[in-house]
Amino acid sequence: MTENSAIKDRSSEANSQVIAVLLTVAIVIILAMFVLLWAMSLEMPDVSFPSKTPAIFEIRQLKSTAPNYEGKITLYHGGRTDYLNSDLYAEIYCNDVLLPCRIETFRGTDFIPTHHYHVKTISGSGCRNDYWRKGEKVAIDITDGLIKPGDRVRVDVFSKTDTTRISTDTDIVPQSYNTVAAVTHSGTAVPQK
Repeated sequence: MTENSAIKDRSSEANSQVIAVLLTVAIVIILAMFVLLWAMSLEMPDVSFPSKTPAIFEIRQLKSTAPNYEGKITLYHGGRTDYLNSDLYAEIYCNDVLLPCRIETFRGTDFIPTHHYHVKTISGSGCRNDYWRKGEKVAIDITDGLIKPGDRVRVDVFSKTDTTRISTDTDIVPQSYNTVAAVTHSGTAVPQK
């Protein structure tokens, strides 16, 4: 065997390995395209992830006093931004059902002349001025037995400017015993007099 024929055999072997690798890669790509086309033809469920609205205005206390079950919801501003009270309105849900409570504004002096069905009053440092500042509270007195012990209450606060929900929080009205029980945001029942 001559030296030239030995070099020729080695180069043809090298070409065969390169061709084999290229063919394998091409076959894998073609198979992947078929699998992708098949998967795209399947009907996929519409998966949408709801945006998580923060609890800027946290439910810090819930009460429901027998025999009429007049309720009280205390909200605490735990966010970082001051909010213009006249730009805020709220919806209150009980066991995922929108209650007929109307809170058109959180500015106390503007709240008085509004039609606020099933809400007797709002009070607290958060509604006394133009802005609801961090660390301030607003107490909402709900009447007519709309919330009772064991109910799950949700308060959504919206901006009137762009009608976006800026805060949502949910808590459970504690079971009352002989005295009215208030619940803190952590779920601990505290007897009230």
